[in-house]
Order: sequence, then structure tokens, then C-alpha cells
Amino acid sequence: MFKEICFEFIKPPRTRELNLLKESSISHIEGKRNQINLLNKEIRIKRVEEQLKNHNIRTIIKENEEKTEKEICQTNPTGFSHRKKYTIALPYIDNFDEKQIPTKARPYR
Repeated sequence: MFKEICFEFIKPPRTRELNLLKESSISHIEGKRNQINLLNKEIRIKRVEEQLKNHNIRTIIKENEEKTEKEICQTNPTGFSHRKKYTIALPYIDNFDEKQIPTKARPYR
């Protein structure tokens, strides 16, 4: 019923060429797997973003945030008051006067 067809090649396939073909197909498959993994990660992120748009979820998050702030402020009243404050120690020179700085070297104001 089926008839076997044989193709004669000019030269027999070389091992190097077969290995190159194999490597390129494997790297192509790995690239596709990486792409699929990235797309799956993106889908998960989009699902979370959609869930965060839900009013009930936002309400729960807000309540937890307020509860946490309240608990922290009860145990440490200054827990949130020192945010974004920086202490800088500057070396001052005795008897220094800013007017002693030559005009060309004075910083732009």
C-alpha cells in the first residue's frame, strides 16, 4: 500500500552539519520556552493588577494599612514621623566667614 521513496544525496550528511542543526533547533526551542515563561509571568502580573482594581480588595488593603500604622504608632509614636529625614555632619572651620570666599569660587544661588 505504501511505497517507500528513497532520495539519493550527492554527499552523505556530515556529523558537524547535523550537530549544528541540532544545536540551533535546541536553542530555538529554549528561546520559545523562555518566551512562554515571560508571557506566563506577565499574565500573572496582569491578573494581580486586575484583582487590585477590585473595590473589596482595595478596602481590605487600606484597612490593614491603617491597622498596621495604628499598631506601630501605639508602640512607637514617632515610628512614621522621621521618614525622609537625613542627618548630615559638616566640618566647620572656626572664624569662617562666607564673605571670605572669592566671587568666582562662590557657588551659584
